[in-house]
Amino acid sequence: MTADGVKYEVGQPKPKEETDAEVMVKSHGPSFNVPVYWVPGGNWQDTSPDFANEIGITRWKITNTGIIWTYELFFDTNQTYNCTFTDKTGQGYGNNAFQTGVHSVNYNSDSPTIVQASGI
Repeated sequence: MTADGVKYEVGQPKPKEETDAEVMVKSHGPSFNVPVYWVPGGNWQDTSPDFANEIGITRWKITNTGIIWTYELFFDTNQTYNCTFTDKTGQGYGNNAFQTGVHSVNYNSDSPTIVQASGI
């Protein structure tokens, strides 16, 4: 649930066959809070190499799921962070990406474009 009480749902990748030590090596870098402009459209969008290296998100897409949740944000990570994605309404949707791989956030919004990404 967002700080304003709006419900949303998250998805995590299936566990990989890695040891705890291997997972810890991939732990996150410094915190980030960056403006983005991620518009729903359904196709994977690659991030720039600098963005991927600094923030750990290599690609993203927002699909229109249409049943319980209107939108689903997918993001692929090569680093671990506790991420928050903020849409144009100001709602922030969190996902603790504690593993690398594809994660998702299902949400409803009147203005679903993601305009900010942050992580700790």
